[in-house]
Amino acid sequence: MRRFAAIIPTLALLSVLAAFCGCNDRESVKVRRVAKGEPQGPVPEATPPMAPPASSAETGITDQPPASWQRQPPSPLRKLSYIISKPDGTRCEVSLVTLGGGAGGILENVNRWRGQLGLPPLDDASLQKELKTPLTTALGKVLIVDFTGSPEKGGPSRDGRIIAGILDRGNETVFFKLRGNPALTEKSQGDFVKWIGTVRFQP
Repeated sequence: MRRFAAIIPTLALLSVLAAFCGCNDRESVKVRRVAKGEPQGPVPEATPPMAPPASSAETGITDQPPASWQRQPPSPLRKLSYIISKPDGTRCEVSLVTLGGGAGGILENVNRWRGQLGLPPLDDASLQKELKTPLTTALGKVLIVDFTGSPEKGGPSRDGRIIAGILDRGNETVFFKLRGNPALTEKSQGDFVKWIGTVRFQP
């Protein structure tokens, strides 16, 4: 009896500890329960859409386009290519093309673009009047022209205006071109000019 009486306090203590642990377990379960449809963890903060990668190992050119521009695969002619589109079907294309040397000269290329919009060719004197204020960039001065005409192919939702930049790098000529729906081209020209300023050629 004495030995049993001595064990009773120990058993009582163990019972209290077990009850305490059980309560803690139940509280732990309650804390982890969430209402149906409630997030199961912290909700991450919304982040703005990321722009496409700023560099291209294939072309040796880096740039930083707006996040809304859709990068297209490069081609032998187009080193960089993007699509700008809207839900209503309007669309523009952005491209960067490099050609060796003078690439035929500024006048010849300008008249080629004008022909794509059904516009008559210019002479040297008329070209000087059409050139906008040059854009100063880290690569040098970029000559800017801007033409609106009739779409060569397709409807006016996808064509009708060309804004282009021409950069002489000595051993090659770089052509920056924004072409498409006239209204969307107008809205996109600010981003286009900023994008030209981000272009870099890797050594």
